[in-house]
Amino acid sequence: MKQVIKARDEAKRLAVQKLEEYSLNREALKGLRSKLKRLADLGKPADVSAVSYDAAATGTAPYHPGMMNIADECQKILMKIADRQAEILIVEDALQIINKGINCGNYSDILIMRHVDGYSMERITEKLGYSSRQAIYNQYNKALAKFAKALGL
Repeated sequence: MKQVIKARDEAKRLAVQKLEEYSLNREALKGLRSKLKRLADLGKPADVSAVSYDAAATGTAPYHPGMMNIADECQKILMKIADRQAEILIVEDALQIINKGINCGNYSDILIMRHVDGYSMERITEKLGYSSRQAIYNQYNKALAKFAKALGL
């Protein structure tokens, strides 16, 4: 019996960790997109001038050598974005799953408010219109257990 409770507690701990990673991934995604935009802006061609440029006559490359570095960096950022988005989708799918069923409509809201938005249980009680904090704690524990199960923990 103790091992079952221990395993359940560990699954809940891992579920909380996933929610915290979800929050961090969402923030990181914003930063990565911003960095990608800055790099893309660096790679834009310079303003057109009246000077003629004939790369064949001068033997120089028709692009700036730093463009390959910018392209490589953009590719790395795009891969990081894809990885973060995949992690985010896993959590969002699990959050949708836990809202299915009788009296489960607020489960994902409770978890998001608690672990992503950082609300206290008192604030969640107010926002969702529950009559007591104990009711929210009960819903929270059920939501967390169901979320862990949806994640396969």
